[in-house]
Amino acid sequence: MLVALAGATSLTVLGLLLGAGALLGLWAQARGRSGMGVHRHTVALGSGQALHVVELEGRRLVIGTGPGAAPRLLTELTTGSKDAATEAEAGR
Repeated sequence: MLVALAGATSLTVLGLLLGAGALLGLWAQARGRSGMGVHRHTVALGSGQALHVVELEGRRLVIGTGPGAAPRLLTELTTGSKDAATEAEAGR
C-alpha cells in the first residue's frame, strides 16, 4: 500500500511539473510573438560582422552588426525586395 501511494505521489508530481513546463512554454511563445521582433536570417560576413534580417511590427529590416560597434539599420525590405530575395534564394 505504501509503495502504491509513493508511485501515485510521484506520478502526481511528474504531472504537475509537465503541466507547469507546458504553461511556461506557451507563455514564452506568446511573449516572443509580442516581444521585440522575430529573427528571420543571419549572414556571417567574417571578422565578427554579420547581417541580420528581423521582422518588427510587420516590417522586415536588415541590421548590420560588428565588433565594437552598435547594431545599425541598413535598410527596410519592401514587398518588392522581399519577392526578389525569395527568388534569389530559390535560384541558389
